Amino acid sequence: MSDTPPEVMTVEQAAELLQLDRNTVYAAIKRKEIPAQRIGKSIRLSRAALLDWLRVSAGSALGK
Repeated sequence: MSDTPPEVMTVEQAAELLQLDRNTVYAAIKRKEIPAQRIGKSIRLSRAALLDWLRVSAGSALGK
């Protein structure tokens, strides 16, 4: 099994990738801060979109 996170992630996997609490990720999704897609009752996140979001958010926070 690979250590690379999957391209499509659950909230729990995204929380692990971002090193955040699962509830923090759910709250950010609800506020539409983190890109996510609801499929039925499930929520899925794109690893690439999360990393892009993190890069852009970090740049904004640093005044870039």
